[in-house]
Amino acid sequence: YTYNYCLENFMGCSYPFIINHLLEAHPEFPCKEFEEKFIKIANYKIHKELKVMPNAHVILEQLSNYKKCVVSNGEKPVVKNSLKITGLIKYFKNEHIYTHEFVECGKPSPELFLYAANKFKVNPDKCLVIEDSVFGITGALNAGMDTLAYQPFATSSIIGQQIKNLNPMA
Repeated sequence: YTYNYCLENFMGCSYPFIINHLLEAHPEFPCKEFEEKFIKIANYKIHKELKVMPNAHVILEQLSNYKKCVVSNGEKPVVKNSLKITGLIKYFKNEHIYTHEFVECGKPSPELFLYAANKFKVNPDKCLVIEDSVFGITGALNAGMDTLAYQPFATSSIIGQQIKNLNPMA
């Protein structure tokens, strides 16, 4: 798989989703060895290369009077560590970081978004989601939430095609 293929097909996906996809295409895929190498590389890169998205601090500061949470397909310890590295952790309470472990199906299912709305006791149609992946955009739309796509690092042709192909459930 190329970098662009992975970006287009796996950005915003949970690790179990990626492994299932790989096993469907390659039943003999060495999952254990892949996981060990992936974790080693990811832990190195996260400390060396992870950068906050442009204007994230400014936006979150302006939203300081609103309820907000993180909804991620990542593992909670990894998500919390990423928020610490980028300095974004100060905007979110630990109990407002929801990851795929909280629900049966992660993004693109709407389940995680609905779980978060329920925890906040807010109707989904009163929520605004700012998302950086097509899987997340799909999940938020399917949850009946207003959704903004924020993808400053992706090429417009990739994102435009992915968004054009979205098919929210009716």
